[in-house]
Amino acid sequence: MALKLEDPGNGFRHGKVVAFINESMARHEKGSAFYLENISLSWAVVEDKLRAILEDHQVSSEAKEACVWGSLALGVRFAHRQSHLHRYRVEWLYYFAKLHKSVARALVSDMKLLKAQQDVERKEAASLLQLAHARLAEVQKERDLLRWKLLQAESAAKVPGLATASGTGAERAGEEEEEAGATAPTAAASGATGGGGRQKDVEGRTHILPTSSAVHSRSSISDVSLLGAL
Repeated sequence: MALKLEDPGNGFRHGKVVAFINESMARHEKGSAFYLENISLSWAVVEDKLRAILEDHQVSSEAKEACVWGSLALGVRFAHRQSHLHRYRVEWLYYFAKLHKSVARALVSDMKLLKAQQDVERKEAASLLQLAHARLAEVQKERDLLRWKLLQAESAAKVPGLATASGTGAERAGEEEEEAGATAPTAAASGATGGGGRQKDVEGRTHILPTSSAVHSRSSISDVSLLGAL
């Protein structure tokens, strides 16, 4: 028997159908041989072989009929195989879709976690930035304070120099006054002996006093005039 009822891949479910097909293929030896030889081939190849047998005039009608029953059994077997493959593909697609859905859910969960982590990191970065700004402000305040202290120190260093210069100027002025006081009597004496001067009377009028040289010249002129008169 070419067909076996216990074979799940033959595509038949009823024993009577399997027995009838086996009897039909057994009417000629080529029927069972055709089924067993082409059981692993595709339906296109089986159909081409069946067409060649039917067109061969040397093949008897019993052999052709047995090969037709064998091709029928092969067709059912191929259809059952395709149905099984189709069901397997559907199951695989369903599993793949389910896996894709689970992966999508996992990605959504990961995205949420990543977003939460980014929010935490952003808050930490903002707090660190605020702390850095506060530290920078403190450093700037310290810098301004040090600059102010430096200016105060420079000003304090310049004040003693100014005091020394003013003291030296006062000493020089005192020395000049002393020199002027010492030279004043000498100038007065020289003015009294050699030079003339101006004198105010009681009414406030100014009179020019003759110098000693002028008095001497006048006395000489009077002496000469007296000699001429003699």
